[in-house]
Amino acid sequence: MKFSIVGFLLLMFTFTISLSQNRKYNFESLLSLKAGYHTAYTSYSGIASISNANIPHGFCADITAEVHTGKNWYIGFNYDLSFGNETAYDQYLQRNIERSFTIHQYSPIVKYRFPLNKGNIYTALGIGGSKVYASYGNGGSHIDVLVMYNLRAGGEYYLNNWAMLSLESVYVGAAEMDVGGGGREYSFFQFKSGIVFILK
Repeated sequence: MKFSIVGFLLLMFTFTISLSQNRKYNFESLLSLKAGYHTAYTSYSGIASISNANIPHGFCADITAEVHTGKNWYIGFNYDLSFGNETAYDQYLQRNIERSFTIHQYSPIVKYRFPLNKGNIYTALGIGGSKVYASYGNGGSHIDVLVMYNLRAGGEYYLNNWAMLSLESVYVGAAEMDVGGGGREYSFFQFKSGIVFILK
């Protein structure tokens, strides 16, 4: 899965470069790198024997490739990595154990930018997939695959003609496709900053 995500990102990057070099198209292509903090989710049932199972708060980072499709609309692809650690009580072992979560999220996105004098503000929507890796101090591990969506809002400030400073907030929601009910789910907020490279 990791190799397919990396391959897709490289393909998107190559595609945006080729568009920007072809004068037939008057498209802007963008590549952004951001990092920041994500909040916790307090009822993720990662393993049945642990009470009050959580996804802890922690660090997040992402990469997004975008292509300008006309007017102020952009389409692109986002890959996000979030992770965190916590200590939780295991009812079966009757002791605290360390747990760590790593969450890979990937989604096509649609973005609309509102141009300002020295930058932009924007909103965006993405729908895709999420894979949650949970590992436990007792040697156990767990992997969940969920459907994910994200709602984004942010601002950008032009540093020069090829880069912008970006500040972004994201609401992320995900749920396991379980028609019988009881599927796992999570949601949290992300707050990130980074650089957007303008490829013309």
